Amino acid sequence: MIEFQNVEIKYNDFVALESMSFTVNQGEFFTLLGPSGCGKTTTLRSLVGFIIPSKGKIMVDGKDITHLPVEQRGIGIVFQSYALFPTMNVYENIAFGLKVQKRRKEEIHAIVTEIARKVDLSEQQLYRNVSELSGGQQQRVAIARALALKPDILVLDEPLSNLDAKLRGQMRAELKRLQREFGITTIYVTHDQEEALTLSDRIAVYNKGKIEQIGTPHEIYNKSASRFVCEFIGDINMLNEAALRQVSQQTGMNFDLSKPGYIRLERISTSPLSAVAKPVCLQGVVSENDYNGIYTKYTYSMNGGLIRNIEKNDGSLLYSNGQEIRLFLNADDIMQF
Repeated sequence: MIEFQNVEIKYNDFVALESMSFTVNQGEFFTLLGPSGCGKTTTLRSLVGFIIPSKGKIMVDGKDITHLPVEQRGIGIVFQSYALFPTMNVYENIAFGLKVQKRRKEEIHAIVTEIARKVDLSEQQLYRNVSELSGGQQQRVAIARALALKPDILVLDEPLSNLDAKLRGQMRAELKRLQREFGITTIYVTHDQEEALTLSDRIAVYNKGKIEQIGTPHEIYNKSASRFVCEFIGDINMLNEAALRQVSQQTGMNFDLSKPGYIRLERISTSPLSAVAKPVCLQGVVSENDYNGIYTKYTYSMNGGLIRNIEKNDGSLLYSNGQEIRLFLNADDIMQF
């Protein structure tokens, strides 16, 4: 188990991390999520040992590693740039750390070939120069090099950011498969919400050097703890005072009309909702439609504001701009902060 105990990191007068406390369970895929400059990578670098906290402790399995040298922490690292050795072939890159540890040649060969097989690198690829590989293959080499040392913890700093969209999707599935197969505690840094929701057992959402919420993907998305988390994770509607007043009138709920309400796009339907405790019907006019193949995202003008939803494209007719539409929602799905 990894435990941050009131960790603070300062650069002169600037506080990059403010009294950070959280735990990561053994074998967990734990993601640090947030916008650029919010403290995610600083947290990661302090765990690895590149940065020493000005206050607090970092514990691993009950042992204080706050001031332990990097090489003694048992942590494997995959950098955003992969940091592979361009003059070495794939085999030599994966074997590098093992050679530094002065392992026997036969042992190194057995480990390298086994790890390469698990990350889907062929024997032919092992003897190619890393510069000849695709981005996805280079990422596999970087992961294999980290795993070859059998670390207790694996940390990955935005490892998919240099890949195209299709390959990112493929590699997300691959990363999750490898993490489950090895059962290794993994700390993952990203600013990509979809990546975090797809991969994680739990997510820590960062904002300006602080953690706003820690929870499962379901909790972070559906039970956001703050306005920032709510707006940062996925698409969200903001309901204005007029819309909230209608909701309150139809349900008897007492929303604070001085604050906006928030509801996810997929929680709004153009079909009446069944088995809903607090159903609401609002009237809107289609102002935009964004066709995405599997679904269409609609924007409606309503009560002086805008509201959006997602409709699955099942072969039925699409709504037209200017068309009046009834929108249905469950008042319990509205969040206020």
